Amino acid sequence: MDVVKDSILSIEGVKGVHGLHVWSITIGRPALSVHVIIENEDDSGAKVAEILKTIETHICKQFNIHHTTIQVEQELHKMDTKDTNHC
Repeated sequence: MDVVKDSILSIEGVKGVHGLHVWSITIGRPALSVHVIIENEDDSGAKVAEILKTIETHICKQFNIHHTTIQVEQELHKMDTKDTNHC
């Protein structure tokens, strides 16, 4: 898990990772869900789309993960990860 987390953190624009889960839907079909904190941006969201595509491509190739669910949070709006009452 640390290797997957470090790999996501190495992507330009990614500032943090939490809620990382990797599991297998069926044999040979791993899946991943994660919350990714990115730099704040002022544009139309093009940077978010670029980061998502990079994460999906990077994760799929490097770890052979077949399904990803990624929630993007901007630094300004990130949840307090110490709060255990959030979903």
